[in-house]
Amino acid sequence: MLADGVDIRTIQLMLGHADIKQTQRYLNITDEELRRAMTGVWERRRQLRLSAPASQPGTDDAKASGQ
Repeated sequence: MLADGVDIRTIQLMLGHADIKQTQRYLNITDEELRRAMTGVWERRRQLRLSAPASQPGTDDAKASGQ
């Protein structure tokens, strides 16, 4: 899966591992490969945050009223 482009965080979630190091051992990857994979995940998340709207209408109001 990792070789097919699935990011390691997704694999971690699919396998149910609490710690990324468990996934690393299971996939037999080096610390350097793990660092590169996680850097890609963090960069994609950062890009998503930057491209997301500042707030979604109605979400704060619903939380404040207990709904």
